[in-house]
Order: sequence, then C-alpha cells, then structure tokens
Amino acid sequence: MAWLLVLALLAVGGAGLGRVLSQPSNLLTSSSSSQLVLQDTDSHLVWSSGWKVQSNGSASGDSVHVSGKAGASATLVYYGSYLKILAPTGRGAGAFRVTLDGTTTTVSTHGNVFRAQRVVFAAGPAGDRHILKIQVVGTPGHPYVSIDAVVISGSQAAMSDFRARFLPGVTASQPPDSTPTPDPTNGPTPTPTSTPTPTPAPTVDPTPTGTPTPTPTPAPTSAPTSTPPPMAPGAKVVVFPLNGTSAQFAALTKDMTIDVIEMTGGTYTGWHDVAINVDRTARPLLIEPVPGSTVTWNGNAGAGDGLFYPGWSSFTSHITFQGPFQITNFSIGQTGLISTAWVADMTFNGFTVRGTTAPTTNGQTAWALYISSDGVHSGARITANDWNVDNTGTSPTVNGFQMEHGPQANGVTALRWIVTGGRWGAVGRVGGTGVDIEGWTITGANYSSFDFEGPAGIVKNMHAINSGPPIIDSPMVNGTGNIW
Repeated sequence: MAWLLVLALLAVGGAGLGRVLSQPSNLLTSSSSSQLVLQDTDSHLVWSSGWKVQSNGSASGDSVHVSGKAGASATLVYYGSYLKILAPTGRGAGAFRVTLDGTTTTVSTHGNVFRAQRVVFAAGPAGDRHILKIQVVGTPGHPYVSIDAVVISGSQAAMSDFRARFLPGVTASQPPDSTPTPDPTNGPTPTPTSTPTPTPAPTVDPTPTGTPTPTPTPAPTSAPTSTPPPMAPGAKVVVFPLNGTSAQFAALTKDMTIDVIEMTGGTYTGWHDVAINVDRTARPLLIEPVPGSTVTWNGNAGAGDGLFYPGWSSFTSHITFQGPFQITNFSIGQTGLISTAWVADMTFNGFTVRGTTAPTTNGQTAWALYISSDGVHSGARITANDWNVDNTGTSPTVNGFQMEHGPQANGVTALRWIVTGGRWGAVGRVGGTGVDIEGWTITGANYSSFDFEGPAGIVKNMHAINSGPPIIDSPMVNGTGNIW
C-alpha cells in the first residue's frame, strides 16, 4: 500500500489516479539494429538495494523501478553513441544524479502534472563504450524517483553482460556459500585467473622540500586522445575485500578484463604512496564503494606521503573514482593526498577529507588534491567534484586544492567543494586552460580564500566566509554569483 501511495503522489495532477493508468499513444518501439530499448527489468541494469518494481500501464514496458532511498543506484555498461533515460515526472517526484563516464549531472523529475515516458536525460559522449550510474538524491519532501527505460542508439549499439558479479577467484556460476574466505595474511587474489604482480612504487616520490623530479618521458607533449574501440561482451565487476593490500589494488587497476572495482565498505589502513600507472583508454575503469557503503583510508603511519599518485611513472587515463570515499588522519609533506602527473580523463568525485597534518613542509604547503606535472607532459580532462575538506584544528599549511608546475593540465573541473580552515581554499599557478571552478563554500581560510595566478578559466558561484580576499588574475575570469 505504501508503494501504491508513492505512485499516486507521483502521478496525480488533479485528474485522479485514473490518469496514471492511461496508456499514452507514443509507446517505445522494440529494439532495432541501431537502437536498443532497455526496459527497467532488463538484466543488464544492475540495481542496488532500495528499489521496488511497480506495475505501471503508462510506462514503456508496463513497469518502473521506484526508490526514495538516497544513494540507491543503478549501473549499466553499454556501447553506443547516444543515450536517453526515460522516466515519469510529477508532483511526488524527486531528483537523481547521472554519472556517465565520470561526468555527473543532477536530474530533476519534479513537475506540476504527471507525464509518462519523458526523456529526462540525454547525452552522446565521445567513444563507443560507456559506464552509466544512476543514483537517487533523496529530495526532501518528494524523494521518489522512477526509472522507466534506457534507450541506446548508434550503429555500434550493443550490450555488455553485466551480470558476472563475483569475488576475486569466484566464478559467476558458483553459489554464494562457496565463496572462499580471503586469506587474512596475504589478502585476496584480485583477478579470477591469477595472482597479480604488485606494482612497483612510482619512480617519482614527491618530497617535502621541493618539486618532484621524475625522469622525463620523451614526446608526445600532450596526453593521447585515442577513442576507445568497441570491446567484446563480458564486462565484469570485482569486489575488493577489506583486507586487500594497496599493492593488490594497484595491480588490479591494470587488469584490462575488469570494468568496475567495488571496494568493500569499511576502513583501510596502511595505504600510502599507491602508484596508479595504467592507460585504460581501451577499457575505462570505475572504482566505487559497494552500493550503500563508504570506504575510508585512515592514516599513513607518519610516512609523509599521500594516498594515490596517478601518472607519475607513465601515462594514466580513463579511471573514475566515484565516492563516497573518506581520507582521514594522514600526515603528509609537500604533496597531495591525491597527486596527479601525466593523466587524462581522470575523475575523483565524492571525497571527504579530515585530520590532515603537514608538519614537515618547511614553510611550503600540502594539499588534499594536487594537480601537478611530470615536467614533460600536460594532463587533460581532470574532474574532481563534491569534495568536503575540513582542516579545522589540524594544520594551517594544508590547502584544499592546488594546480602547480608545468606543463599544467588542460581541462580541469572542480564543482561543489566545501573547504574549512587551512591555508588556502584553492590555489592555481603556472598555466593550464579550461579550468572550471564553481559552487564552492570556503570558510576560515588563513590566507586568500581563492588565489589563481596563471591558469585560464572561470570561477563562479563561490562563497567565502571569514577568509582573506580572493586573487583572480587574468586569464582566469571572475564570473557571476561570487560572494567574497
């Protein structure tokens, strides 16, 4: 009865429940060679807990998946050139987030009257192979979201078999009670066929006293931009256990048979200086917590290093970290908790940072996210949205975000950050183009809340409280909506 009431709230627009059950005249046609229509019950859509299937005669396939639980998600790996998401809109409907190949968009399905089979999201990202995630926001007062169907079009429209979800070393056909218990000493065997060889530490180790000095790699001088080719069916999700080691994780990122690494929720300790050096252009990789959980990396035993170092030894691309992730109680030198070098198409979304200290910076600063350079190559298309960095009571020499050292990255997006305390909220030096920083709240920064002198781009809809005045030098544009 509760779910029937939800559907009624979603649909009733003054004409009564009968309107909900009316059949529209524009029902979707069946799939063709250039268009695939995936109904909400299609097995390629992987739904987390928190969803209910509801019969609905106005839907394209006579049913919808409905959820009002914040964080409830649906995931899909597909091939094609264009995507549409169909959903009903109405008074009881809320919002959901769409993450497509690492780019996140918030979609509202709220409306004054009920309408069935609305195209609420459409996109045509470059490349053939894509990873889609839908996640319920949980809008106060009207949290419920209904997903009707997904339409994929293009001459390469095809599906991956996304049902092969298994623990490392366990085939999809094995029953749940046959899952082996990971060895508590040696950790998991991350791949189904062999034990990975741990990745060596990066050849460049950022030090607390100056700029990292990696061995230069010859040209090209910019990141490769090849288009991922279509891959054979067999997309795969691997669950990484809580007792897994950082070396095993780094090796797992190089396994080109894997599409998604789901990290078991909980706290990982002893991880630092994790080298991620792999070009995933041919097969993009998504890293996320197991649905409904949060992953925390806690402390680094005073090692002075950050957590992740992508691209410091070789070109690294097409990897998406999609939180919620937490990084707590790290003690670092002049480096970042996450520090990038020669990378492209990298995404780091949904990170919470707490308790960072930087006692050995010798007057320099440390950062939650540090976008840097290997001294030879420019990074490209780096996204870092929805970070919450709290440096209150920890160290005044820690910043939220910094771009430094050339050649600097081109195409950097950082949206909706919350930074509290520390030295600067955000700092940009040297160069870089296509920088888009929007929707931040910076509170209690000891110096300028925002200090960009070198990069080209725009900063807008920023709000600084009890912080120093911003420094925004050309070619950076001081956009609209800023409150300093």
